[in-house]
Amino acid sequence: MIMIAEMNFSTARKEFTSVIDRVQGYMPIAILPRKASEEHTILLKDAMLKDILLQLKFDLQLRDETEDAYTYWLDSFNMYGYGETKEEALNSLVEDILLYVEEYYENPILFYNTPNRRAHIPFILKVSLLCSNPEDVKRMLLRDAS
Repeated sequence: MIMIAEMNFSTARKEFTSVIDRVQGYMPIAILPRKASEEHTILLKDAMLKDILLQLKFDLQLRDETEDAYTYWLDSFNMYGYGETKEEALNSLVEDILLYVEEYYENPILFYNTPNRRAHIPFILKVSLLCSNPEDVKRMLLRDAS
């Protein structure tokens, strides 16, 4: 069985240019931990990670509350956006998502080690790596929903 290439930390540091050249050539590398309390660090080309994240889909559902109110429910983050129009509801949700992504990055250890939040990291990465602004987030959500 072929496995991802591994390199110890000291070698990776000494040969950093060749490590980066290898990763840029679409060959991920696992850097072995420096000490027992650490885990492997995987170096992966940005384009490869983005391709992986494109396969991940947000679970967005539109729920009509009443004739003049709408709710978009995002199961992936267990959050919702509410508004008098579909657009307002979606804008509300996107605003909350961007706030959540920011909060996640401000304290990643806390969020990652919280059991009900750990599964959010791929979605956090998808928003932060594939979206440049709120309109990108809206388009992504709607595209994933269809």
